[in-house]
Amino acid sequence: MKNKKHSSTDKTTSVANIKYYGLGLLSGVVLMGVVALSTSGGRAVAREFVMNITTAIKHIFSDGTTLPVAKYYGIDVSRYQADIDWEKVKDIRYNKLSRRQGLDEVSQVEISFVACKATEGSSHKDSHLASNRDGVRDNGLIYGAYHVMSIDSEAQKQVNNFHKTAKLHKGDMLPIIDLEESILGKYKPSDVRKKLSEIVSAMAKKYGSKPIIYCGEKFAQKLELSKYYAENPQWRARYGSKSEKNKEADIWQFSETGEVEGIKTMVDLDAFCSAKYELKDLLIK
Repeated sequence: MKNKKHSSTDKTTSVANIKYYGLGLLSGVVLMGVVALSTSGGRAVAREFVMNITTAIKHIFSDGTTLPVAKYYGIDVSRYQADIDWEKVKDIRYNKLSRRQGLDEVSQVEISFVACKATEGSSHKDSHLASNRDGVRDNGLIYGAYHVMSIDSEAQKQVNNFHKTAKLHKGDMLPIIDLEESILGKYKPSDVRKKLSEIVSAMAKKYGSKPIIYCGEKFAQKLELSKYYAENPQWRARYGSKSEKNKEADIWQFSETGEVEGIKTMVDLDAFCSAKYELKDLLIK
């Protein structure tokens, strides 16, 4: 079939239409993005998407993760890990000789505890928490739940959201407060500490013990957590280091690109190597 010949006027009109519809589509995408980022759930999705891309790039250029010497090992998960086959999640696999994750002959290191994302702010709930919680408990692992703190939401509302959602029982890990550097924004470290103190106080009242505080090592130094929250168990993240953890950390998140059977995506790996506590000390009595 022959192509129909268009006049210059038709071409101009067609180009104008393409530009018009293209601009409309772009505006719609931008508007959807703005709307999504205006909600805690939308921000959570955006953050997890960026984390997925970032960790994938890091994994491509890394040659594995060194296994630190520790009393116990664990992982932490969220909806980012999608559906997990918890019956297969028993061990972290490591090369027998290099002690690094890889494709060669491996040995297994037992997983003892799992921290699951429960909530963020005063209303957001992780969509995979219920299935993760059931999978962890049904397979004899210690269940923990963490709350991503928001500086803009009232402390008591955040604690209520966490308490109703996490459903912690006796024998579970103490509640975990997750401090992400992105919450700093226009605020000062002292503002973050003020909100954190309010949440720590409310959680201690609710659960009878001070909660665990999770934070990246550099951000923890900026917030001076070792100075102001020395009585709280510390969970610190630091990746790619060949040296041992710093002395302030009770739990060390040593990798964000771990591979565990039963989990399709990369996963955070954690080592319990506290000189101050035993693992049982960080469980709800």
